[in-house]
Amino acid sequence: MERISLHEGTQTNASLFIFYLSKSFAELGFKILSDYNFLSQKEMDRLKNLKLEKRRRDWLLGRYTTKSLIQDYLSDSYGQKVPMRNIEIDNYDDGAPFYRIIGVKEFQDLYISISHSHETALCAISDSAIGIDIEFVEVRSDAFIRDFFSEEELRFISGVDTSLKHVLTNLIWSAKESILKVFHLGLTVDTRYVTCIPKEKNPREEVMYEFGIKLDDKIYSKIENHLKQKSLKGCWQIKDGFVYTFAVGN
Repeated sequence: MERISLHEGTQTNASLFIFYLSKSFAELGFKILSDYNFLSQKEMDRLKNLKLEKRRRDWLLGRYTTKSLIQDYLSDSYGQKVPMRNIEIDNYDDGAPFYRIIGVKEFQDLYISISHSHETALCAISDSAIGIDIEFVEVRSDAFIRDFFSEEELRFISGVDTSLKHVLTNLIWSAKESILKVFHLGLTVDTRYVTCIPKEKNPREEVMYEFGIKLDDKIYSKIENHLKQKSLKGCWQIKDGFVYTFAVGN
């Protein structure tokens, strides 16, 4: 479990916290496929309806990783070890995940977000609305970039060193996904409504950097009223061939 603190602004010393954890199927595959004891009854019922093997593996890996993170957080914060099967991960109607602690009401409600890529899961919890994404660093075609990136992002990518183009292209795409998760929109809107520009062009492995965020006015008609006034912060890092991005709104 690792922690990120993001300062809310220059007028305050307060910060937004994020705890995050990543696990791969190579680490947990046998455990989560041979013993479903970490699932609640409702989650067991949901698993039975997942027929595609890849979907089942991703779902189990995401659930186990997220429950592990919440369990560790509650243990550190409250000194109480909650069994994994009592930590239930569910989804709102729009698909965004949330959790409940079965039989216990005294814990602080936190926001969660879950992402998967190439048999690796990333999850995070925060005291503010959060969206995260993990992307394997791979080649993205020029057509992909033209179709999904804003004009400002296109200009940025055209000016970066060729050796870093794929990293920064995946970063921008991942950052967009994270931001849209904060608003519970996912990929239901034009991704060009969101512009993300890294503040560092020469990133190093496992160092956390921030990225700038701009929203086109067109996106606000899609956002629920209680989310429209949120101030967004974003950060990212490269780790083990993946890009991790985090966006929080407070």
